[in-house]
Amino acid sequence: MNFLRVLFACLCLRGLSALRRSHSKSRSAPCGEAASGGGGNGWWWQKGNDCSCPSGQVVVGPDCVGSDGYQQYYNSAEKMGKGCRCENLCAYSVAGAEKTPWWRIRGSDCQCPSGQVVLGTTEPNLHCAGKTGFDDYFSGASLVDKGCRCGAKTSQVGQGDDGNPFDWDRYRRCDDTGYDPPCGLCEGVGGNVWADDKRKVDLAYCEVVATLDEIDPETVKRPIWGADFTVEKSYEILIGIKTDAACFQAFPNNDSTAPMCYKPQEVKITSDMARARTLRLDLVQGGNAWGLVGNVSSTILHQYGNMWIFNRLPLGITQTICVAPREGADPGKEAVGPLQFNWTNVLRFMGRERIAVEYDQGMQTLDHWIYGPHHVWSDPATGLVVRMWQPFNGLQVFPPGAFRQGTDPSMFSELLPDGSQAPGFARPGGSTFRIKCDDNGFSLDAPPATPAPSALELAAQPVGHNQASSKDLKRARQKVPGAAYKGSDFSSMSQTLNKWLLKHAPNSRECDQWTVEELQKLQVELFQLRDQQLDHVYQGSKDNRRMPAELAEATKEWEELNSLASQSPELARMHRDGHCHEAVMWYVHHLPEVIRSELKDKIALPLLSLTQHDLSSSPESAVQPVALAAAKQRVHKAYTYQVSCAACHSQVFPDATTEAPDTPAPPVTAAPIAPTAPPETIATPGPIALPS
Repeated sequence: MNFLRVLFACLCLRGLSALRRSHSKSRSAPCGEAASGGGGNGWWWQKGNDCSCPSGQVVVGPDCVGSDGYQQYYNSAEKMGKGCRCENLCAYSVAGAEKTPWWRIRGSDCQCPSGQVVLGTTEPNLHCAGKTGFDDYFSGASLVDKGCRCGAKTSQVGQGDDGNPFDWDRYRRCDDTGYDPPCGLCEGVGGNVWADDKRKVDLAYCEVVATLDEIDPETVKRPIWGADFTVEKSYEILIGIKTDAACFQAFPNNDSTAPMCYKPQEVKITSDMARARTLRLDLVQGGNAWGLVGNVSSTILHQYGNMWIFNRLPLGITQTICVAPREGADPGKEAVGPLQFNWTNVLRFMGRERIAVEYDQGMQTLDHWIYGPHHVWSDPATGLVVRMWQPFNGLQVFPPGAFRQGTDPSMFSELLPDGSQAPGFARPGGSTFRIKCDDNGFSLDAPPATPAPSALELAAQPVGHNQASSKDLKRARQKVPGAAYKGSDFSSMSQTLNKWLLKHAPNSRECDQWTVEELQKLQVELFQLRDQQLDHVYQGSKDNRRMPAELAEATKEWEELNSLASQSPELARMHRDGHCHEAVMWYVHHLPEVIRSELKDKIALPLLSLTQHDLSSSPESAVQPVALAAAKQRVHKAYTYQVSCAACHSQVFPDATTEAPDTPAPPVTAAPIAPTAPPETIATPGPIALPS
């Protein structure tokens, strides 16, 4: 009986298939007339659409696209006589393109062949450039009739005065000098950028409105800068040489040959070249590369050949750098003054464009000006600057109403018009630390035999640079702490050190009141306050108190350990407690006394955990036991290193049987035991010896 039912079902399906083929064949002629290449459609769910393009094709043509966009199925009566045809949408929109496997890039149904990207049939063409200028996946419907094709992008390495080493394309960078062919409209527009990689950019969309010869030069207004004005707020991405791993300091340079930082910031510009003869910038920068520290504010004053950079750093520390800026950081050249009031006179007018201005300023019709790698867009009616871009200095956007003539004289109250007085924060007592400032608050000029450090070199130095006293250095060379800083075991050692810690940093709190992220943020801050002289002592003696040479080394490991420790609550506690020990060690052994004294009532440090973790305290999990076991080994290894102070601070002694020949060795998974050899015969881990 079941066999008969199956046979009956098969015969029915065969009959339906034959009926569909018959119906489809009967409709093929009108379908092919309505859209060449089309055929009949017999599927019941496409009711109303009696025709279909072959699989992978859609109906195209100037008047053939329905309200639902490009479709495979169509109604012959609606398409008849319109010159419609069936084609592959990808190849129809972008010559040489092919359909993308559906699982690849969501929202992008088309792709260029390997090694090719979407280009314009003629360049520039920001429609085809897409977001990055190197887009190889795209939505076919979005690029129909935009004049695009797939092709290999021409390398731009070798262009520009510095050779354009990152191979930024002509949309991201196009200089007025050193480029062949010369830069044109809608080139060098740049955009929202966040890394050196040539694809890490959202290009500003641009289209040409009028070329130079189509505009009456008498009607063109040169961009306004002026001698006395204020910009209440501008949005910026500061691009500067990467001088530290976390991008705390980033200083613009005159080439793109070194790795760079990309820092979003808001800036107030106050420029008085008529009376104070000073440019002032008040900045709020969007934290560091890790996003741990939050906003960092700065004030920069530039008068004649003197520049003062006043940084408000984490933990209440203030820092002033006195600089005599020189072109290319060349000490043989004269110090340069602030941006001239009439600097826009050197700009060359290129033409008029419609450009999408960042920070929600929308599409605007603006005049495009250029000088070297600098591009400026101004309002044709007023001459007010709206947007500026320099590919290795940054992006600036001035929202409507931000610019006004005139300045507040109090912004320059500490300076004299003749340049004879430095601001108070640059003079003795004005900042926690002053770098390269003399007693009058001006930049120190080193003798010709030893050129003065450049602004880039100064920015690369941590706040505690060369602040360590002879007492600090002597303590760094001492590997074994005094008896007052030891305990009988791990727990008592931690209690002893916590007592001293609260004396020196009374705001400190229990380790379990901190998150790992908070501890890592604290360590980033401490890294910036270190004195490298102390670490040189530890590095030279292979002391475990030594720091990583680059913060990037530590942050990379932290990210890995954060992920591993998240697999188990006990691993997370071990990971956190290890950071508590390490943060305290960094504070005690890498910050000079002068900085610790300044921080005493401001900083909160983690107290040391009284629990010593070992692998036996971390229970196995039924979930991914192999992966968890590997994670435990990795996290415990890092923890053991972080709490290595116990090796010198715990007064643990071997029992009588330790030296017996038949005493079994401890298992490799056990917590490390205290050394039994004399201190001078072992590689001593880093002690935490708090100064009295």
